[in-house]
Amino acid sequence: MGKSTLFNRLLQRRQAIEDELEHTTRDVIREELNLDANQTLILADSAGDDPSTGSGSDINQKANAQRERFINEASGIIFVYDAIDGFTGEDKRVLQRVRRQNVPFIIVANKADNKTIATAAVAEFTTEASRLVTVSAIHNLGVEDVYDWLEQFGQPKQLKHLDKIVVLGKPNAGKSTLFNALIKDSISIVSTDAGTTRDIVGYETTLGDRLVKFLDTAGLARRSKAMRGLQRYATLRIQEVLDVTDCVLLCIDAKAGLSVQDARLAGLCLEKAVSVVIVITKWDLVASEERAEKLLDELRRDLRFLWWAPVVFVSAQIELNLNELRQEIAHCLSARTTKIEQPLLDQTIERLKQEHSSFTDIKSIEQQKTNPPTILVDARHPLHRTRLRQLGNELRRLTKMGPTPLVMRTTDRVRAQRRGLYRAEII
Repeated sequence: MGKSTLFNRLLQRRQAIEDELEHTTRDVIREELNLDANQTLILADSAGDDPSTGSGSDINQKANAQRERFINEASGIIFVYDAIDGFTGEDKRVLQRVRRQNVPFIIVANKADNKTIATAAVAEFTTEASRLVTVSAIHNLGVEDVYDWLEQFGQPKQLKHLDKIVVLGKPNAGKSTLFNALIKDSISIVSTDAGTTRDIVGYETTLGDRLVKFLDTAGLARRSKAMRGLQRYATLRIQEVLDVTDCVLLCIDAKAGLSVQDARLAGLCLEKAVSVVIVITKWDLVASEERAEKLLDELRRDLRFLWWAPVVFVSAQIELNLNELRQEIAHCLSARTTKIEQPLLDQTIERLKQEHSSFTDIKSIEQQKTNPPTILVDARHPLHRTRLRQLGNELRRLTKMGPTPLVMRTTDRVRAQRRGLYRAEII
């Protein structure tokens, strides 16, 4: 019926996965909607109603339960039905449930792409014409009327900085269970079926004195499946969310060990210069010193490019080491804001010039920004990556930088003046 299409249209971005397949949406997705420069509200997209709750799958039953929970918490409800199919008996049953909630609601006849369909929809609700809005979400028709109705729920906008923390891993690695344990709420649907989570589910909370947003994601499938069907959208959304992420909790199943998908995700995190905490999940099932040493050996061998990333062995089910995990997350977020004083940068490069002739081409270095720390090396000629890494590691040692990627940017002056070319090494 196009609930997710309308949700995305109202947000003016692709947040929820859209597909013709029934029950594509499973988790309740909540996002902030800016009504104007001063007013905001929380908009939620929910799973479609499944009348076969008693006989349906475990996932559909949990999706129904989640939807009921958020209906009970809602200040208002947008009831959406397919105007092309008409107002069916199932739609009538759901609308009766909405009426019982005793909160403001509107009836949205979606897919009203032409006057004939819109007129038919109006004829079905002659007694509730004031509640009815005919829209075509995909063509952006009539959506302004929905915005107008939503204005009654607007709240003053507050300026806030959110650190985004993404729970990432392959399917069935315990991501949703960990997500729920960290936020201390059952927001994300948990099932033994791989691929339960499809959309990105977010939740704002506090971590010490920080305001953070945890994000649960779909598992990254093998390359042979990653670009098929719904998995294609889930994979693309993972890549998009990493562009605005501060820290990733890379979940690795303690029993299965490090996989190709895990290594791919780790490489993607480094490419995006995202801080990483490696989380060994389901540790209560296989806990032993021998198993721990084997896993650490795998990480040292196959993820040596993330040598600075802390490793935490957890069990979300029994809340094992969750406080330690929270501390490591806070440490990562603090490390991303490391500011290196200019005198220390100058002293470091002068000392390296005296020790190694290959550094003499460097004119100066300066820190461009934080989050993550980014150093610009101004050189007369291209600097070899090994020297960049040597310089970066020396700065790490002197500042005790902690668990964050360090971006070293360099250019030779002539090419920079002509074409503005910069090369970057992330270490």
